[in-house]
Amino acid sequence: MDEHIYVLPAGTKAVTGFSAYSSGTRHERQSFMLISEGAERAEVSQRRPLNDTRLITEEDAWANAARNLSRQPTKAITVDFLQRAAGVTRGAARSIQRGLHPSEMREHEGKPPMALQQIFQHSRDEAVVKEVAEQVDQALSRQNVVIARMAEIGARVKEAVERGMEQIKPALLLAMQRTREIGSVHCWDSDIR
Repeated sequence: MDEHIYVLPAGTKAVTGFSAYSSGTRHERQSFMLISEGAERAEVSQRRPLNDTRLITEEDAWANAARNLSRQPTKAITVDFLQRAAGVTRGAARSIQRGLHPSEMREHEGKPPMALQQIFQHSRDEAVVKEVAEQVDQALSRQNVVIARMAEIGARVKEAVERGMEQIKPALLLAMQRTREIGSVHCWDSDIR
């Protein structure tokens, strides 16, 4: 085969360096690669931030094609999978150690280890105490109103008794005077006179 034409009507988005290389080795003299400029420009536009209004130049399209054609993804093999699993296991073990360190330090210092349950219980207790304190505050406010009214009632009762005594005093004096005239009743209260 003297010439080879590699046509990419959807752009280089789905092409890697491996497939481009094997396609580019199918010739003896010349190889041509036809790439859709519109597809390359569209991919450049999608990779930019939403409000980026810069024009997409031919250089941008070529840079995008070069980026896509230089990708050489590695296939995951079982050995890689096992190495990653071992790394995850080590990372998990270290995370557990870091997580338990503060609790162990508190225990070493003779303090009880702070467990999540204790922290949540403390938060719940604070909420209950706050609610009870608000209820007590409301009850005290209502009680202060009642006490103020009772103080007013005491003064009003005193005034009413004094007015009543002033009103009945002439009648009492008259009754006492008549009973003295009769001579059979002795007055025991000196304040009435």
